[in-house]
This record gives sequence, structure tokens and C-alpha cells, in this order.
Amino acid sequence: MNTIIQIEEIEPGWVVTSTKTTIIPDVELCVYSEMDGCQDATLRMGKAEINLKWNAELAADLANIDELEAIELIALLAAHSQQY
Repeated sequence: MNTIIQIEEIEPGWVVTSTKTTIIPDVELCVYSEMDGCQDATLRMGKAEINLKWNAELAADLANIDELEAIELIALLAAHSQQY
């Protein structure tokens, strides 16, 4: 897995940090951290995206995402997905 961290100033004085981890080609997990401590995540698979409620529990569960069984991953995504 490869991780890239980017820091972007969205507007003067407001910074968002994005951490993008490539799991396998065309599959990446992006975690967005705002200055106020809010965090969201998106799992991108090709052109499909799943928005996630990011928290310490999900971070721990996905730390070894490349080792999860398919059914475990589906259960995690269902438990933590959110719609905008």
C-alpha cells in the first residue's frame, strides 16, 4: 500500500489534510481531516465511491484492509457508510 498526504488551504486560514492510500490499483482510501477535528473518508473503486463516517474504530478495522475477507469488508462498509 502506498500513502500520500496533501495539505490544502481551502480558504484563507482554513486547511484540509487529505491522506490517500492506494490499496490496489484503482482502489484508494481517502481520509479528509479539517482543522476543527472533523474527519470524513471515501473509499474509491474505479469510478464508484463510498463515503464513510471516519472514526478510530473504522481506522483500526481498516488498518489491514488488504487482509480482510470480502464479507468482513462488506459488513464494515455497511456499518460505517453515510449518504450526503
